[in-house]
Amino acid sequence: MSKVTYIFGALLSATSIASAQVADVFVVDTSNDQFIRLSDIDGDGQYYSSNEASRFYSDGTLGTASSQEGHAIIARDEGGTSVAYWIDPKSTAVYRGTDANNNGVIDIGEETLFRDTATLDDPNADFWEGGLTFANDGSIWYSTNWNSSTPHTGVYRLMDLNADGDAADAGELQAMAEFGNGLTTTPSSGTPVTVDMEAFTRLTKYNAGVVGWTGTSGQYDEDFCLYSFEDLNSDGDVQDAGETKVFMNPSGRNTGLDMNVDFASGVLRNQEAWDQGVAPSVQSGWNRFRFVTTLNEGGKDIVYIASDASDNSFFGFNQAGEGLNGLIYRCEDLNLDGDAQDAGEVTLYFDGSSTSGSNLFPKLVGMAGHGSSIYVAPLLTSATVWRLEDLNNDGDAMDPGEVFNGAGGGLWDADTYGISHGDYPVPFDAMGGNYFAFVRQIGICDAGLWATPSLGFVTSGTGCSLYGPDLPEISASGAPQIGTANFVTQVSNAPASMPAVLTLGFNSASWLGLPLPFDLGVFGYPGCTLYHNWTRDFISVTSGSGPLGGVGTQVLPIPNLPSIVGVDVYIQWAILNIIPGGSQLGLTQLGTFTIE
Repeated sequence: MSKVTYIFGALLSATSIASAQVADVFVVDTSNDQFIRLSDIDGDGQYYSSNEASRFYSDGTLGTASSQEGHAIIARDEGGTSVAYWIDPKSTAVYRGTDANNNGVIDIGEETLFRDTATLDDPNADFWEGGLTFANDGSIWYSTNWNSSTPHTGVYRLMDLNADGDAADAGELQAMAEFGNGLTTTPSSGTPVTVDMEAFTRLTKYNAGVVGWTGTSGQYDEDFCLYSFEDLNSDGDVQDAGETKVFMNPSGRNTGLDMNVDFASGVLRNQEAWDQGVAPSVQSGWNRFRFVTTLNEGGKDIVYIASDASDNSFFGFNQAGEGLNGLIYRCEDLNLDGDAQDAGEVTLYFDGSSTSGSNLFPKLVGMAGHGSSIYVAPLLTSATVWRLEDLNNDGDAMDPGEVFNGAGGGLWDADTYGISHGDYPVPFDAMGGNYFAFVRQIGICDAGLWATPSLGFVTSGTGCSLYGPDLPEISASGAPQIGTANFVTQVSNAPASMPAVLTLGFNSASWLGLPLPFDLGVFGYPGCTLYHNWTRDFISVTSGSGPLGGVGTQVLPIPNLPSIVGVDVYIQWAILNIIPGGSQLGLTQLGTFTIE
């Protein structure tokens, strides 16, 4: 028996590869209904190398609600287990996912309902643009919004008190602040003001509670400010004196609330939006700081906020014509009075606006903090990820060397990555003519928290699909090293409950005397190409649901044999749609790895 015949016969211990050098970033790609994970496998500070972008999770239910899906994801270590949480507006729930098979992604079946909000609380609860964050006490806070006609609108805290993996039991949800319950805050005037609970769109941890932004459109009675919530007496709400405060008010939208003194005086840029497209200009609303995150600096929580205004919208300028897009502010409670309303407590961290910031950030679509860095997602020609860091400790990231954006297009952008590596994880958009991901937010976690996608795996060639317009996609995770049982390949973006065959070979030049690649059109499969000598196959059925939610997974254990180091292995997945009188074929690109 030759050495290549039994390469995948043994199951031995795993081998690891080096940890990434910067944080892992989760990109919430709503156009393709997925979370993309970016991992700096080769340690170059970017995410452009092979397999550094992977599909972390997709439930395959892309449809009419796709522009409103999966707007927040958070992840952490829980007693040695890597866990992610996310909100899904399609099913009105908070999900929990783990990587049980250690392949670096959350497969269908590895997610569970952490809180089935639709069943347990309110089927009409609205998670569109909802917030989700860990608090410093380990609890999970989330916000629902937009629908004041439904009772479950506000800010909530979840705790898995009995450690059963969910927050579905009695007492595990606390309604911290709900619309219609009369929650008030008391400004310096001494007159209580009702807190607008309809439009909390983002949350971030802060001290023993959270800070959240409220305000989406100037057409509604919204406060357009940051509130802090902290349950000081541990009674399960933030209704008591001092528990709900205006943390920072840049807008003055609600005249009953105190405004940050530097925004009010003009020391900081006026955030009232004026439509400059008409003459004379007219007041059109207020700038929205819908992205909030927290960095712990020297043991103290510092809140960062970012504008989501566009450079070309009627919310993009103030009355003086100054750009409101691309602004990031740093908020620090210097006098420890529980807010960032006083002079000098809010400073401009980064200016990416159209008028004074070279329009570096025409529109921000996400922000997350990690370590001493702020990661942002500017929307340029496609979704991108940049990193900002205050290296000289002067309170901003606007000095030379403090912006990390690769060659200028970002540490990752969907189109550049797709041009180099093909349709995974972002498929080519034929209408737009590029690889495009419509991003609604980004998340962040420690590098090395999840298993590493395979650095030694590359794709080439072109896939096909005769059963529909979407091509099946091949990926792999783990290192293809001798002695490992953790090298895994996967097919995704395929129909569920369909036969899937992983084909494997050791030659990409010829097969049975025929030159490769081989056009399968002669067998009735036009446009489909076999790229390797089909030597062995592994048959399964895709799991999941829906026309694009099918996933097939195959572990390829590699024997601990030094003699097979350097052997090239070629794999392709085939999807078979059995129909009367024949079958419709789908093939992935060719995947290639070299045994290490």
